[in-house]
Amino acid sequence: MSAEPTFTVVYSKVDDLEIKLDGYIPTSSFGKLPTVLFFHGGGLTCGDRKDLWFPHWLRGEHPL
Repeated sequence: MSAEPTFTVVYSKVDDLEIKLDGYIPTSSFGKLPTVLFFHGGGLTCGDRKDLWFPHWLRGEHPL
């Protein structure tokens, strides 16, 4: 799976801040696949949805 999302969707907007959802779809899988949802808990005050350990862990990269 690529480190970059397969797609990104803006699903909400708070003032000028776009709230986004990244989708990662494996390229080498077929048929039905499980879905995993991960919510960044930054409270719209700090952090970034891409700077967390979870997407790396999910891809088997284990950066920690």
